[in-house]
Amino acid sequence: WSPPALPPGDDRSAPAPGRASQAMVDWLQAPDTPTDEEVGRRARRRNWRRVAVIAALLALLPLSAFAWSALTLFEDPTHNLGLDYQKVERGKVTFTLVEKGEVEACRNTELLCKVRNRSGDWMATTIKWLIEDGTQVRRGDVVMRLDDTNLRDRFQAQTIALTEKRALLFEAEREQEIIESQNEIGIKTAINNEKIARMSLDGKMKLGRAELEQWKEKATWSARMVKQGFMSDTQAEADDIKLQSSRINLEATHLDLESKLEQAVVGVKVARTEGAGKAAKAEANVRARASILEQEEAKLRDLAEDIRNCTIVAPNDGMVVYNVSEQSKSGTGSQKGILAVGEPVYESKPLMRIPDMRKMQVRAKIHESVQPWVRPDRARKTGRGEVFSAAATLSRSGLDQLGTLLASPEIRRVAAEEGLVQEDEVSQPGQPAEIRISALDRVLTGRVTKMSSVASQMDAISADVRVYRTVVSINEAEEILKPGMSAEVTIFIDERNGVLRLPVQAILEVGGEKFCYVKVGKALERRVVVTGLNNNRFVEIKQGLEEGEFVVQNPRSLAEKRGDLSARTQTDSRP
Repeated sequence: WSPPALPPGDDRSAPAPGRASQAMVDWLQAPDTPTDEEVGRRARRRNWRRVAVIAALLALLPLSAFAWSALTLFEDPTHNLGLDYQKVERGKVTFTLVEKGEVEACRNTELLCKVRNRSGDWMATTIKWLIEDGTQVRRGDVVMRLDDTNLRDRFQAQTIALTEKRALLFEAEREQEIIESQNEIGIKTAINNEKIARMSLDGKMKLGRAELEQWKEKATWSARMVKQGFMSDTQAEADDIKLQSSRINLEATHLDLESKLEQAVVGVKVARTEGAGKAAKAEANVRARASILEQEEAKLRDLAEDIRNCTIVAPNDGMVVYNVSEQSKSGTGSQKGILAVGEPVYESKPLMRIPDMRKMQVRAKIHESVQPWVRPDRARKTGRGEVFSAAATLSRSGLDQLGTLLASPEIRRVAAEEGLVQEDEVSQPGQPAEIRISALDRVLTGRVTKMSSVASQMDAISADVRVYRTVVSINEAEEILKPGMSAEVTIFIDERNGVLRLPVQAILEVGGEKFCYVKVGKALERRVVVTGLNNNRFVEIKQGLEEGEFVVQNPRSLAEKRGDLSARTQTDSRP
């Protein structure tokens, strides 16, 4: 070791012999006063050491990550699948059915076109004026006027035709009266002729018989006189000839009078037959012309009724809602049924409806696959309708009673609509439901009240899809509800509490077999399960799992990696 060199000019640069140790001690004890250059070198060395440490750390990070990844991969081979786990717990599972629908009133009074199609016309008439859709009206307010110009022209022509038919009927009736009088006179004349022939027969026969008796007595007397010699044979023969002549005349008279009597009897029959024929012909003519007149009067009444029906009024208070057919909603059909001034209308076609806004409902379409699960109201007959009809019938007499009896179905229908009589009562309420309306910030409650018994096609585009029209009543009364609003109906099919459940995505199904992945220690076991009730969130677990086990919540990627999404022939569980 040699001491460091001293700076130039230092008196210690040439130490005397024997003084080296002392010089080293003095140098070591001297204060550290580095130069600027030394200070710079030291700072650079410190910086380089820091950079080297940081570089070493950065170099070790990938190696550490790789080592950690290797250790993790060795411990859990599914770590890179991003699996989440769900604990098997007990809870409530509610099976619901969600469908779209349209709000409507429970009671709707439809306004139909009652104007008849005439002469093969393809339309009844056209719209002349109509009230705006959604207008509030009172009972009796005019809501639509149809064009009646053509009907009024026909009414005038029919009035003239009716006058002509009445004149023809009057003529036929007078002719019938004349024929009846002629028949009466002809029959009386024939009867009188018969009586005269009968009287003549009786009278002349009596005279002839009396004369014959006289000649018989005279011939007998003449024969005695001849025997006594008081009369010649010639005189006796003359009397006998007169007797024979009298007998012949009597027979001839009898035959003649009998013939005349028979003719008179036949004359009576002929008079009656001819009279009956003429009377029947006259009566048939009267009936025919009366029938024609009745038809013409019916035509006139129909025209008058059609003219009245061209002015359509509101039958009750409410809001006017234009009728929109299913074809118009789907944009199909040759006739769109648009309600506007100048548009055609057709006989018996719905034009508007006046809904009762106090009670609203939703009409939805349920797919045929879930129709068996939906349960509407079950109703039973109360018998009050029959009692009401019987009371209405007994309160009248004679023909009024018969008319009331025939009209009882219509009377009962109107009475039921007006709330005067309750025909049916609910024996078992339908399934509860919730209704969501976009315009409302709260959920409404209701229940399934009706379901059609026959399926119908969904629309023209989906002709092979069959649906059942279902009605869900709304319990609450909301002024904001209007017919035609769209609604979402949630029907509560079934509900179970305290059952084992899992999220629906945790269960996979392949070939009719349902399974999931259960965490057993550090391994994942494929487990076949039996499910029950389910909805869009949870599924009920009946067999295969125990409460407290952990199940993979998103198993599809794991199943794809393990090849468990292909159809299986075995049903046993395997890890």
